[in-house]
Amino acid sequence: MIDMVRLVPGYSIDTESLLTYDEFEMGVRYITWATSSQTKGLAEMAIFQYTDWKDKTNPAKLRDAVNDVYGDYILKCPTIDIVNAYSKAGLDTYYYDLRRRSSGSPWPGWMGVVHGDEIQYIFGHPLNTEFGPYSDEDVDLSLQMMHYWANFAKYGNPNPLTSNIWPRYTKDERRYFVINGALEGAPNIEDYPRTPYCEFWNNLVPQLEMGPQHYIPLMTVNKTQATTAVPTDEREVESKTSPTIATRAAPVRCQVSSSSASMSARYLTNRRVVASFAVGALLLHYLLVFWD
Repeated sequence: MIDMVRLVPGYSIDTESLLTYDEFEMGVRYITWATSSQTKGLAEMAIFQYTDWKDKTNPAKLRDAVNDVYGDYILKCPTIDIVNAYSKAGLDTYYYDLRRRSSGSPWPGWMGVVHGDEIQYIFGHPLNTEFGPYSDEDVDLSLQMMHYWANFAKYGNPNPLTSNIWPRYTKDERRYFVINGALEGAPNIEDYPRTPYCEFWNNLVPQLEMGPQHYIPLMTVNKTQATTAVPTDEREVESKTSPTIATRAAPVRCQVSSSSASMSARYLTNRRVVASFAVGALLLHYLLVFWD
């Protein structure tokens, strides 16, 4: 999202970035240019997919729709594709969606939660007053997230022994944890993240690029087979006020089927080109901030 504000015409951190429908179309074409050269009509399909036809001239919805195109195309749907592959292979998989906006966020309110916002919680920034004015809720959430992340690193399961609020993400249920406040208490659990948008990017678009002879029914693409050492079920219950972090990596062996790899290779390569530019711009931004 931060990269999009700098790169996509019509967006600015100094305004509400309200868009007309023409600007919405231009933004989608700008985001999808790398793949559009090999997938004819991709921009038009994406514009159709993300248009709210009941309210297609709403400036705020058009702004948010361009945000969704960028996030789904570059970040969310590639991540969900990997998560689906891991879960289909039977690996212990846990997926989350951070929707809590930090009280110390420097970005305009309309930007919501931006990519990388979870890092400040995982590394305990709210506990250090030098990083800004964080609320007590942010401090509690940071302590809890460090606890859960440490459990996952050590035992392969983020839940402490005393609870099981974070469900496994499986190929049949695809349930995930929505983090919009404290982790303790009644969890906010949803399923099938970003469907049908990620079916569009992960299944339909690669098939259209390869041609009709490669069409496969949606939701049936078997992309990855993998085996892994199963982590121990033994987990320690740590105090959420003094979390410790110790990582343990389990060996993972992945084998990608040749048919699915050939179908999506060029498509994923183009997405990596765009992603590389986005990551490079973000790193340059942080370098300049640090230098100042």
